[in-house]
Parts: sequence; C-alpha cells; structure tokens
Amino acid sequence: MFRPEGIGIQPGMQSLGNVVFGSALIVMTAVSIYFAGRINAPRLPMQWGISGEPTWFAPRFIAIWFSLGLAVLVRLFILLIEAYDPQKLHGVSVALITFSIIITVVHITHMIAAERWAARQ
Repeated sequence: MFRPEGIGIQPGMQSLGNVVFGSALIVMTAVSIYFAGRINAPRLPMQWGISGEPTWFAPRFIAIWFSLGLAVLVRLFILLIEAYDPQKLHGVSVALITFSIIITVVHITHMIAAERWAARQ
C-alpha cells in the first residue's frame, strides 16, 4: 500500500542522500550546459572500445543530457519502491550517495572525452 507520509528510513540519513543527489543533479546540469556550448559535433560517442575508438554514437542532445536523465529515472524508481514496498530496500541513503557520486564522475569524464573526440574531428 502507498504510504506518502513516510518510508521507515532514518530521516537524517535519508535527507543526506537526497542532498547529495540534488547536488549531483546541479553539478551534472552545469556540466551539461558548459559542454553544450563547447561541443558542436552533431553526434557524439557514447562508448569507447579498448582501442580508444568510439564504438557507438548518439545525437548531440541525447549524449549531453543522457546521464542526467538516467539519474532522475533511477531516483524515481527508488522512490516508487520506497513508497510501495519499503521492506525490500536496505541502505537506500548509502546507495543513493554512492550512485550520485559515481554518475556525476562518469558524466564529467564522458563530457571531457566527448569534447576531446569532437576537437579531433
């Protein structure tokens, strides 16, 4: 049953996870805006192979904003589980903090690599 009033997780730790996630979204948005103005290629690499060459590409808009969209979708999924079946979740705040840090670092790294690739074209 849906319980919007609470999820049964320690309030302090839950709010820390949300603060870190919100901060990650702000950083990722700023990074996307910054690189959107610097990268002009119509398609950008989304993945690189062992040789260092791109293995597949996406349109510029998707490549720049994909990580941010993925982060929001993952958070919405976690919120749904928290609301409808909170007994299945353990350590949500720690996982959310870890996920936020990892996806932010991956996004920044991806944007730097995409910019370098675009400059060589």
